[in-house]
Amino acid sequence: MLAQRRSERRVAVASLVVLSAVGAELLAAYNDTTGRPLALLGNLIFFALLYGCPALLIRELTRRTGRGWTTMLLLSAAAGLTQAGLLDQSLFAERYDDVRGWEESYRATAIEPLGVSAYMLQNFLLGHIVYSFCAPIALVEAMCPSVARRPWLGRAGIVVATGLWLLVAGAIFADAGYATLPELAVTLTVVVALIAAALRFGGRASRTSMGAGTPRAGTVLAVSFVAATAHALMPDDWVGTAGAFLIATAAAAGLIRAARGSAWGLPHCAALATGVLLSRGALAFTYYPVVGHTSAAAKYGHNVVMLGLVVAAGVYAARRSAG
Repeated sequence: MLAQRRSERRVAVASLVVLSAVGAELLAAYNDTTGRPLALLGNLIFFALLYGCPALLIRELTRRTGRGWTTMLLLSAAAGLTQAGLLDQSLFAERYDDVRGWEESYRATAIEPLGVSAYMLQNFLLGHIVYSFCAPIALVEAMCPSVARRPWLGRAGIVVATGLWLLVAGAIFADAGYATLPELAVTLTVVVALIAAALRFGGRASRTSMGAGTPRAGTVLAVSFVAATAHALMPDDWVGTAGAFLIATAAAAGLIRAARGSAWGLPHCAALATGVLLSRGALAFTYYPVVGHTSAAAKYGHNVVMLGLVVAAGVYAARRSAG
């Protein structure tokens, strides 16, 4: 039994670093590595360190301290803000590398005194919380139910994950330069406040006895897919930003209510994660990369493979968590 759990923890760790990279970047298929296997392999390794290592550390801290998803969400928000506001500093960039349409999108909801775009702020932050960290964590925990609430890393694993993340984080920070010193200071203050809140208010949520009020896993999958799609399709102007905020708020309220039911479990978590990731993968078919150029065959081949990976992971997680 001990050897089996050790093996399952290794599978869980490997699965999470890969799914975090896929959910955060590769599933969206937005740059010129789309459909180029060797370039994608390099990106997979890089993004696995950039997103997968923080995902492991977020989950490890949460599970080791006996906390729940409130902690996971707040720590994910801190990690997402660190990425967008401190490391690559895209949150403060009026133009970003060779990304087509960036300046127009930024200007549509620019808040000049803060140096940010309201649309990009909510989109980046929520995107990292959902796709980079929480959805991959939820899906992998459902894939490995026997260790879903147990720590996955030993002390050496924590040190290695932290060191590898710092390595790539330092490389990104050294190449950035979009934020001013006051912007970096304010961002760092908010990150620290989010971490403090995660450790202060992140206890396990109480469960109600109303199991009949818990939706079926299939319903959770469908609703999460629709909500994520509706959020992503909001235009990048002020009306769209308000609409995206309302969708996210309504979805969060519904999720909190459903998750408090006594019948809520790993199958529901798997369905929720699969629904949002399927939405991201499906929407990637509707646009071409915004960086560089790629052929139609390479683009759609990439989309099919990434979406297939999500489907396979979702089916496997549903079966493991239900059985």
